[in-house]
Amino acid sequence: MRVVSLLFIIDGDPSSTLGASKILLGKKKVRFGAGYWNGFGGGVEEGESIEESACRETKEECGLLVLPEHLSKVAHIQFHFEEKPEYNHDVHVFITHTFSGEPVETEEMQPQWHELKNIPLDEMWPSDPYWVPLVLQQGKKIEAECLFIGPEKPFPVGKFEYREVTF
Repeated sequence: MRVVSLLFIIDGDPSSTLGASKILLGKKKVRFGAGYWNGFGGGVEEGESIEESACRETKEECGLLVLPEHLSKVAHIQFHFEEKPEYNHDVHVFITHTFSGEPVETEEMQPQWHELKNIPLDEMWPSDPYWVPLVLQQGKKIEAECLFIGPEKPFPVGKFEYREVTF
């Protein structure tokens, strides 16, 4: 199972995601997840922490500088693909309110600010409506497992279970 980071950048009240006004999402342009809006992240390189991975990937994918000490973990989700186990991912999800720079389009992602209350869930992974509102709009911290069914995209969700935790 591939271990990956996922970071959501929130611009607004740093004391709570509930008071925040905007979230930066990137429309994936290539490879796994192409066509979907998402946060920024990817695989962990040798000698790198999951937090460092999130920061490096964010810089590579949208040009923003984020430091590991400014990340807050909000979810740990294992995504299983029933018919494509090579796609299985162990995802560590973070948010941050602290960043520097301006988002820029890269070969991999097209960044765009969205209202936090109007996240484009219908243009995201099919599992995202199950968990993104919980962590980004309701301020919950969760551990979850998701089972995607079917042999190809859009990979419908066959099962999603979560529990609230503290990190």
